[in-house]
This record gives sequence, C-alpha cells and structure tokens, in this order.
Amino acid sequence: MNKIPTKRLNGTTLVRYGTLLALAAAIEVVTGASLHQARVSQVIQDVRLLRAHAAPRPAVVNDTVTLGEAVRTGTASRAELTFSDLTITRLGANTIFSFEKGARDLDLTSGAILLQVPPGGAAVHVNTAAVTAAITGGTALFATGPPTKFMVLEGIGTFYPAGHPEKAVQVHGGEMVMLTADGRITQPTKFDVKLVLETSRLILDFPPLANLPLIMAVVNRQLADQQAAGANSSPLARNLVDVIDTTDQDANSNPILVSDRIPVPSVNPSPSVSPSPSVSPSVSPS
Repeated sequence: MNKIPTKRLNGTTLVRYGTLLALAAAIEVVTGASLHQARVSQVIQDVRLLRAHAAPRPAVVNDTVTLGEAVRTGTASRAELTFSDLTITRLGANTIFSFEKGARDLDLTSGAILLQVPPGGAAVHVNTAAVTAAITGGTALFATGPPTKFMVLEGIGTFYPAGHPEKAVQVHGGEMVMLTADGRITQPTKFDVKLVLETSRLILDFPPLANLPLIMAVVNRQLADQQAAGANSSPLARNLVDVIDTTDQDANSNPILVSDRIPVPSVNPSPSVSPSPSVSPSVSPS
C-alpha cells in the first residue's frame, strides 16, 4: 500500500497559517461577509420575532435573528439589529423586516428602516415588492410609504425597480429619491440632512451612529454651499416632515423637496467641527 506523503508542521508554520486564516476572515467581514444572522441590540416597546411554525414572541436584547426569520415592530416601537460585519439596521414603527439567502440582501415588507454600512463595506440591498435600494459604505433611510422614499445621509446609494438594476439611479449623500404612484423614480433631490438628524426617531432614540462624523461632513458641505451661494441660493427646506419613522404613513407622505441635483464643489469640512447637532425636533415624534 502506498503511503500518502505527509509534511510535519512546526510551530512557525502553524502560526503563519493561523495568521492567514484570521486575515482572510477579516477581509471577508470588511469587503462582503454574508449577512447570515443579526443580534438584537436595542428594543423599544413592542418588538416581536416572527418564526416559522411558531407564535410571535417578544424580542429582547441579544436575541439572534437568522435566515428566514422576521422582526415586527408595533406602534411607537423601534428596534436595532447589528450584523457580524457591524452593519446596523434600525426599524421604525409598524415595520416588518427580514433577510434571506445568506447574502447581503434584506427584505422590507412595510415600514421604515435606517441602514448603516461601515466605511469601505460591500453594498447591502434592501428589497420591497416594487423597488430595491442599496447603500455602499454609508448611511441611508428607506421607507415604504406610499410613496416609497430613499434618503442617503452619507455615502453612495442606488435605487431601481425590482429586478432591473440596469435602471439604477445613483444617489449621493444629502439626496433622496422616491417611487411615485405611477411607478416612476424621481430624479435625486436635495434634502436637509441636519434637519433629519434633529427630528428622526431612528437617530434620536438610539446611541450615536458610528458614521456620524461622515454624516456631519455632508451637513457641513450643505452649509458651506448655502453660504457660498449667498442670496442666490434657495435655502434647504426646514419643514421637511419626518419621513423615516412614522405611525401614520399618510400624514407624512409628501416631504418638501429642495432642488434638483446640481454640481457641488468639493468642500473639505474642518475636522474640528463637533458631530453633535443641536437637537430641537421641529415635528411631533411618532
């Protein structure tokens, strides 16, 4: 019988193999780890876990949500899920959310979410029956409406009809798009990021976001653009309603939009700017 040749592994070789495996795992987390499961990291009021062949049960912090399971929030209720790559999903009131296939694809049946992907992270897609929104290394808010809205606080997002990525519209930080009742995707339109920071319950009711300094860079750029334009500029809307965590979808379905996308000069915000906006909600919380 022929012997299978073997090679003795010394301690140095084992350490090298271990280092390579750890590096490979780290690269997977940063560049595109599948979202196999999430940990419930915050629960506000009525949050339920929906599992096949089982009655819904109240969610508690540190519960694990796996493929094929869903999370449902009630009226005036919210939740936060944290994935292994530190992607964060916050669920607004009256939201049903799940994920499938172990890929970077999430499903939003109804309601509103905030999605934060770490800088440099691979794109995460959020699917509804009608559209898909994706964010790459950034922070965005997505609400089913009607109308469906996608607001990018920082980073770059895409928005397209379900199953048609070739029709994707690119959305930059400080811009939003909507799906109209007749199935049309609007052109990217500017919105007041600072106002959203000051009014959204998906921001105010949770710990500060890791990407907050990047969001503040967009706020600073908007302020610098307004100052540079002077009297010729149209001020960003200050009466933008809270469109990303509502209990009454109809009352919040038509935010005031600002202006069509125009070329924006690159402005490097000062690093000394504090990432702590003054919180004075201008709308009634949901």
